[in-house]
Amino acid sequence: TLVPLAQSFNSMADRIEELIDSHKELTNAVSHELRTPISRIRFGVEMLGSAGDETVRRRHLQGISMDVDEMEALLSGLMTYARFDRGAPELVVQDVEISSWLKDLVEGTANGRGGHEVTFTADPALAGKTVRIEPFYMGMAVSNLLVNAGRHAQRRVAVALELGDGECVIHVDDDGPGVPEEDREKIFSPFVRLDSSRDRNTGGHGLGLAIVSRVVRWHGGRVEVETSGLGGARFTIRWLGSVS
Repeated sequence: TLVPLAQSFNSMADRIEELIDSHKELTNAVSHELRTPISRIRFGVEMLGSAGDETVRRRHLQGISMDVDEMEALLSGLMTYARFDRGAPELVVQDVEISSWLKDLVEGTANGRGGHEVTFTADPALAGKTVRIEPFYMGMAVSNLLVNAGRHAQRRVAVALELGDGECVIHVDDDGPGVPEEDREKIFSPFVRLDSSRDRNTGGHGLGLAIVSRVVRWHGGRVEVETSGLGGARFTIRWLGSVS
């Protein structure tokens, strides 16, 4: 029968259409995101030409350098997301001692970030326990949440590891402005930023949380956002981690 073959062709056509739509979306978004730093670089170069004071020249050069860094960060994030958009990579799942792994990750990511107080707590029941994860990609997901929390926090970021209903749970809390309830689904889509400011100090291009969502789904889990006890946002990763 030709039915299975027709179904395969239809599925392939749908996937190709999804990839084309995704490519168009990414192209339009990147064009929009690059326009601002390029405009600032052009302005900085023009100001350099008329700046007679060395202090003013250094300030404009520093601004140009920061804009170049922003463009590099955008392109790096775009390449990562585009690679993920083609499908899940081959995951090398390992048994990882989850408490010590997460503690080291938090300390390494938080080091030198904005002077915020970053705390880590773990459920004693998970002491010495191993969980099956792909440590590189799950580490990328948690690091993205930490960077996001640090970007919006006023003073505090808190990370907690828990075990609940057979799931491994990681909370990342901050004391920032939080996420409005009506925006809590869309922030995991690429290039969505709730802060409409175009100032370079705002940071981020709306790719970090989209990558988090992809990685967590690959682990058979989910990521959610709600109000934190610190007053800001609480991002939570949940997955069945085969704790042993």
